[in-house]
Amino acid sequence: MGKKWKFSLDNRENLRYNVFTKSLAYSHVCEAKDDAMDAINSQNLIFGTYRYSLDDKNRVRVPANFAKVLGESFDIMPGRGGCFLLLSKEMVPELLGDFINVNPFDPKNREKNDIATRIFAMSRQDVRLDAQSRLNLDKDFQKNFELEKELVFVGKATYVEVWPQDKWNRVYGDLSPQNLDSILDRLASLGE
Repeated sequence: MGKKWKFSLDNRENLRYNVFTKSLAYSHVCEAKDDAMDAINSQNLIFGTYRYSLDDKNRVRVPANFAKVLGESFDIMPGRGGCFLLLSKEMVPELLGDFINVNPFDPKNREKNDIATRIFAMSRQDVRLDAQSRLNLDKDFQKNFELEKELVFVGKATYVEVWPQDKWNRVYGDLSPQNLDSILDRLASLGE
């Protein structure tokens, strides 16, 4: 087991991060925003939202800080709600879990095997960016994910979601500093 990170706000709205390893668990409170960002950045976590456009050759720039964390090659897999995921090589086995060991000949695994087939059929493996940190998205891939010109890249700590802009706006268009309190309250009510 590698390091597992958990971030939360304490009762004074300071960012707290907890680190769990096989033999150790520790917690740290970042009392200043700079301390919090230093803690996040030092762990190669991915945060932020960026908007980029596909060019005429079906390429889109990946944010430099995202590309750095994803590594030299990474995988693409379908996500929920119409997005796709950019995943580092280390993240894929953790995400797939039991699907990696599904016996395709065992009748009890038929549903799992069907789901795995759908996921793998829409995935790309060993994806590499060009020298300008651009991702090439072929026409079939664009059709599968209903990609138009504008894309939204969202850092989700250990992976990246990439959304067609219109879907992002429909699902998350209400994100703003004005409604952040209600979003955080809703998140807290969901528990762990």
